[in-house]
Formats: sequence, C-alpha cells, structure tokens
Amino acid sequence: MSYRLEDFTPTAMLIKVQGIKYKAAIVPLALVVLGFLIHSFHENDYVKFSSLAGLFLYLVVIFLHRVYRPMPPQESGICLSPVHGTVTSVENGRITIVKKTLNHIDVRNPMTGMTFGKVNEMVFGFEGSDVQCELTGNRIKDFPDDVTAQGRMKGVAVGKCTATLTFPQGWEFDVAPGEKVIAGETILGRRS
Repeated sequence: MSYRLEDFTPTAMLIKVQGIKYKAAIVPLALVVLGFLIHSFHENDYVKFSSLAGLFLYLVVIFLHRVYRPMPPQESGICLSPVHGTVTSVENGRITIVKKTLNHIDVRNPMTGMTFGKVNEMVFGFEGSDVQCELTGNRIKDFPDDVTAQGRMKGVAVGKCTATLTFPQGWEFDVAPGEKVIAGETILGRRS
C-alpha cells in the first residue's frame, strides 16, 4: 500500500497552521508598516529601527511555526513519537519527551486508532489504545478529524511542552534518554 504526504499532513491542517501563524505575525507586521509610515512623513531616522525590529520578530514567528512532513514507518505494533524533542527519561514503562520552543510544532498520532483531544486547560491526550499519551503545555491546539492513522497530524504545540507516554507490560523501547525524536517518524517502542 503506498502512502502520500497528504495522508499524514492534510492541506486543511496546514491551512489552520497558517492561520495561527498569521495571527501571531500581526504585531510584527504592524511594527514594520507603522515604522515605514512614520519614517515617510516625519523623516525620523530612529523610527526605521522599529521596522527592523518588526521584520526580525516576523522572521522569528515564521521560524517558530514550522511543520515537518514525515513519512511514518509502515510497521505494525509500534508507537511513534507524538512531538519533536528530546527524550528525558525512559523508566517504569514510561517515556517522557520535552519539546523545546524551537522544535517543529506538529503533534502527530503515535498509534493507529488513537484520537486526540483536550483533557483540561493545559493538558491534551491521545485515547483509544493500551498506550496512554498526555501532552502538557500552554499553547497546544487540536485539529479534530475522523482519520486515526499512525503519524497523522492531529494538532500543534507552539512553544515548550512535555509528552508523557505510559506503556503496559509487553513493550520494548527503542529510545534512550538524551535522544532526539521526530514526531510521526521516530519509533519509541515495539510490542514484544
């Protein structure tokens, strides 16, 4: 069975990410335009620095809202990383991954059949499997859809967040603390 990138990162979700990015870019773009207009009418040399600051902030916003387009491994009985980041611990059947501010923002389905949704104000979770997955952060947004394919984009996490996956007995882990993982691509564990 062949897969396309569209199967894992639908255009509709990319459009939602663009909307989030443009909302975040309003202030930097306003600084650029305002600095240009004030400099045009008053010829104040110091005002042009607000345009440069706005341009720099706009570039930061663009950089922080990057989406990776993975091709998930086509194996059964595996669990993929839900976020980009670094594995901080692997112990007692639990894997913890920390996503830093500069990592890609996409949140991906770790296993086929799981659904993603809000648990409370700062916690989102995946349900529908014996593996439990919880994301904690203050800027997480889910994109509900009916497709539960492994590796499919299910939302975004802008800024720092923590993913905690709890596995039942019978799983072997493929990662160790300190390893960098890619959402929807890196295999965290396998059913034994």
